[in-house]
Amino acid sequence: MIDTAKFHQRAESLSEMLQKRLGVRGKSLKARLSRAGRRLPKAQRRAGETLLRAERLMGHPKLARLADPVETDQAFDSITGHLKRFDRAEARRNAVMTWLAVVVFNLLLLGGLVVALVRWQGPL
Repeated sequence: MIDTAKFHQRAESLSEMLQKRLGVRGKSLKARLSRAGRRLPKAQRRAGETLLRAERLMGHPKLARLADPVETDQAFDSITGHLKRFDRAEARRNAVMTWLAVVVFNLLLLGGLVVALVRWQGPL
């Protein structure tokens, strides 16, 4: 059986970490996990679903026994580990570099099409 106070303490710290590391806002863990969306990898989204399921069970004293303590600990550790490794500045840099690469590729493609069009039309 999971200690309810410890679970809520860990959930609150995870919620704060989601806000600090990913910049997602929300009043509850559920809101922050849903706003994080695809910024979290698939495994961490599943772990978040596990935590939300356990949180629902914790709201009912008799159902709280059904929550698997090993599974919830693994879910907490999985998400926390990912967030500790996550670097917002690096993610932002990667997004900018990806955008610049797309722009450069499109410009090269446009330049190639212009050259092909000029050659096809003949000299001016």
